[in-house]
Amino acid sequence: DWPTPTQEGNGGTDGGSNGGLNGGMATETSFKVGDVTRRSAGVSLKAKVVRVCVQGRAGEEHEGGYGDVLIGDETGCILLLAAGAELGMLTPGSSVLLRNVSIEVLHQRMRLTIGRWGSMEPLEPGLTCELENDLSSRDVASDDS
Repeated sequence: DWPTPTQEGNGGTDGGSNGGLNGGMATETSFKVGDVTRRSAGVSLKAKVVRVCVQGRAGEEHEGGYGDVLIGDETGCILLLAAGAELGMLTPGSSVLLRNVSIEVLHQRMRLTIGRWGSMEPLEPGLTCELENDLSSRDVASDDS
């Protein structure tokens, strides 16, 4: 039931993830984890939380702390950088819908980030995760698309 990569314009009538920017058109690109590349932006995907690794404590910058979360679906897995309330929503075994997230490359490794216009919603558990295709464990070349 989840399209893989397609463009869906909703006319901005539902308060889309970009707040009605782009002339009132909100565009969402739906992906499977295995389809994400270093240039992916505005990505929405459904994923299962596999592991949560809290790295920082609560502070001014990240109230509630921050950490890396391994998430995935039947096509692969990738690290997600989460902070604050987002981190509190992510528990191993749970499932989430990520909207308008982007790829960040750090030390030639990809990971997802939830930016200013991104959001996360809980889903019913039941998604599966393919751990053999870990996109965050591979070096990405600068010319990779």
